[in-house]
Amino acid sequence: MKKIILSFVAVLAALTVSAQSNLSETYTRAVEAFNAKDYPAAASNFEKIIDLAGDSSDVEEQEWVGTSKQFLPRAYFMMGGAAVQQGDNDTALQHFSRSAELAELYGNLQQANQSKQWVANVYMKQAGDAFNAKDYATAIAIYMKGYEADPRNTQMALNLAMSHAELGMAGLDWVEYAKAMRVYSAVATLDNPKFADDAAIARDRIVAYTNNMVIQMQTLFAQKNYADLLSHAEAAETTLTDETALSNVYFLVGATHNALDQKAQAIAAFRKVTAGPNVSAARQAADQLAKQ
Repeated sequence: MKKIILSFVAVLAALTVSAQSNLSETYTRAVEAFNAKDYPAAASNFEKIIDLAGDSSDVEEQEWVGTSKQFLPRAYFMMGGAAVQQGDNDTALQHFSRSAELAELYGNLQQANQSKQWVANVYMKQAGDAFNAKDYATAIAIYMKGYEADPRNTQMALNLAMSHAELGMAGLDWVEYAKAMRVYSAVATLDNPKFADDAAIARDRIVAYTNNMVIQMQTLFAQKNYADLLSHAEAAETTLTDETALSNVYFLVGATHNALDQKAQAIAAFRKVTAGPNVSAARQAADQLAKQ
């Protein structure tokens, strides 16, 4: 009986040595493949090391696992770069996204950030054709994915915001306008000097697109499209944050109610004009109506 037990122990020892030998060979193949820039083979073997020895208590095997976790995200990153060079953006996105995921999992924040930046770059490239063709809805769908990956890609943020803003202007759509303003505001408030130029562009566009939305409401007034103007004014009141722009809207609302012989509503709207070029005219109009 003792001989049988000893034989069984010997078999287990032999199997353990054999398994470690196989792992060693796998690790060697992974490192050699990585150094030879055969990144798919390197990734495959690094993954095997992590899967097979991730829970091992052997010191040497844990060193292999640690190295594998360090270089596996890099291998996927390099695979993404190769796909970009081949013009295969879909495959590039898969590899860069996988690299970012693994880097975050293994605590390599520098690699994770770099991979996310390239995810954003690829989405930026994909959205370019739609953006240039003024297909803003399609561009937004793509830009949003890149913006989520890298919110500090200010060029993409500006393009995303512009896409929302152009849709907002096209249909006097305050929901799209609000989305544009949120992205522009995020860029405008970046305090890193390297973002200074883009932050200035964002601030200028906030003013420009806000003015354009108000101008469209002025057009509605000129066309005597009072119902639409009042409907849009309700949306504008809950969306606009600039006091002058909001005052300009209140002035239009007051003028609209006055044109409709709705004195009380006109006075109330004129009294809300507190900034901009119409303050004096609004006060005079409200006072005159109050005396009638």
